[in-house]
Amino acid sequence: MMKLDENQRILPEAAKAASRELRRVFVTGGSGFIGRRLIAFLRVRSIAVVALARSEQSARKVDLPGVEVCKSDLHDIDAMARGMRGCDAIIHAGAYLPDWDMKAAMRENVHGSVNVATAARRAGVNRIVYVSGIGVTIGDGPVVLADERRPRGRPVGVLCGSRVHSEAAMLKENGRGLEVVVVRFPYVWGPGETLTRGMGDRIRKGGFRWIAGARHPITIVHVDSAAEGLILAAQRGRGGQIYWITDGQHVQLRGFIEAHLRRAGVTSPKEEVSFRRAKFFADTMAFLWGMAGSRKPPPITPTIVRFLGQEITVVDDKARLELGWVPRKRWPDESLEPHLSPS
Repeated sequence: MMKLDENQRILPEAAKAASRELRRVFVTGGSGFIGRRLIAFLRVRSIAVVALARSEQSARKVDLPGVEVCKSDLHDIDAMARGMRGCDAIIHAGAYLPDWDMKAAMRENVHGSVNVATAARRAGVNRIVYVSGIGVTIGDGPVVLADERRPRGRPVGVLCGSRVHSEAAMLKENGRGLEVVVVRFPYVWGPGETLTRGMGDRIRKGGFRWIAGARHPITIVHVDSAAEGLILAAQRGRGGQIYWITDGQHVQLRGFIEAHLRRAGVTSPKEEVSFRRAKFFADTMAFLWGMAGSRKPPPITPTIVRFLGQEITVVDDKARLELGWVPRKRWPDESLEPHLSPS
């Protein structure tokens, strides 16, 4: 029987915890896919937002009514602390997402996240919601109906590896003058998603293969639900805890992606490759590209193989019990059809 860490236990009495008032929230990653919807949901609730912006382009995306722009990055602790002062919570959604260059990934995802915690203590803000995801679970094989008690997987690949270390580092910050709440998302879909857009580009160029047929199940969550889940975590989450937020359903990966491809006018390929062969090619290419010092990632990486080639299903019972989480979107839903096409 799996031995549970005290911080992983699901406590029924936690469901009765009072909701914390949010008047002002500091957001990182506000110009991204999830971050933009998060800011919109915060503003609808009349919650003031301070949004970190690392570039002029990011600043333009978050420069909205009711949003104060903090022009800085994850490595200027003093600037972040100034922006955080007076905030009730921090939602750290910013991350380095390219699946290459481990040095950059560790700098942004691990050291940058710890800098957020340091800045929060300096600013006197004691609550951080850290955004994590399926990448922290996939290093040890298929993920089948897992909850928060499943240990983090091996740090496989650049993106997933750095995220494993980042989540662990943030949970270590809990109790050091901070309450750190981790929210994990499975596959996120909705307007602005980038996963299938990138796959469509790869398919048009040729050479794409479905790994292991891609007929296995995955768990999904709509971006609006993701945003709502983050706000609930900031209001009701327990420090040191992890919560999965999902749509409460599992779909076939191939059918899910093909629906997006059809809306984008891309014909789905028929070719397939076994998981074992895809893994061999990905591991070999990652080694050779790394030895050559390439700044560009190989065509396929260890992360991609595990991300697309095996079942990844999770359950959100803990969030329902402790946060009062109720999924708002379902796939497929005719009212959501326009959202299938990447914008």
